Amino acid sequence: APRAGHSAGFWSLGPRRVYAQLVGAAPGARHGPPGPGMRGALGAWPRAALGTLSDMASVASEDVPASPAFLCLMLLFGAGTSLVEGLIFLYFTQALGASGTLCGLSVLVTVSFEIPLFVGSRRLVSALSPRALLALACLAYSSRVVGYTLITPGREWLLLLCEPLHGVTYSLGMLGAVHYSERLGGARLRATAQALTDNVRSLGGVLATLAGGAAMQAYGPRVVYGAAAAGVLSALGAFLAATAGERSRARQVCQPPEGEGMEAAEEPPPAEGAPAATPRETSRGR
Repeated sequence: APRAGHSAGFWSLGPRRVYAQLVGAAPGARHGPPGPGMRGALGAWPRAALGTLSDMASVASEDVPASPAFLCLMLLFGAGTSLVEGLIFLYFTQALGASGTLCGLSVLVTVSFEIPLFVGSRRLVSALSPRALLALACLAYSSRVVGYTLITPGREWLLLLCEPLHGVTYSLGMLGAVHYSERLGGARLRATAQALTDNVRSLGGVLATLAGGAAMQAYGPRVVYGAAAAGVLSALGAFLAATAGERSRARQVCQPPEGEGMEAAEEPPPAEGAPAATPRETSRGR
């Protein structure tokens, strides 16, 4: 039986959202037998999974011992943000009694703080290392969801005070993940590391969407969001501990690694009538 105070919508939303995204239709729509598109999507999953595992092994084999901690952080970060993006309005309306207008206004506040941070992203990545960006994003996320759990019915307008932290979470989290994964893959696996990071984060989102509704139905949204904050902070602590010995690289944005993308300087042509330099003289002059 549904727990008192929590609608069955908490459980039904997760699987229906994932299924609707898979078949490319709206949630709640009636579907017949799987068509060619559905079979093609299901058939592509094993190949995509094998490719992701191969990429993960390639990236983890590089001389970056912090890669497992980083990927674990991305998994839990994606799961935590998915719980907010997919289920938070149910918590606002069913547990706090928020109106649709207040929910729409909360979205406006989140975006209003997101855009300026992305506009100033070049300055951010020049002043802060990827580790610092990820740490600030995780702290902002945890503070935001814990703030949600402290709001009581009748004071639902207080949720607007937590919404600016979404801009910090999303913008700094994306910037930190992009630049750290670029460093993780190096020159040879740079694109692979970017794709792997995005896949792992998306996997966390899918798992959270599937299990989040059931968890909220069984334990309540306050417990679930508190556990999400604890999980993200734990993963952040493991990541910071694994990267404690790394030298901070604040200016890695838009700058290729040393020696990469730079062409060798051409020798000036010899003056007219002068004898050409021999290879021995050329190497001695250098």
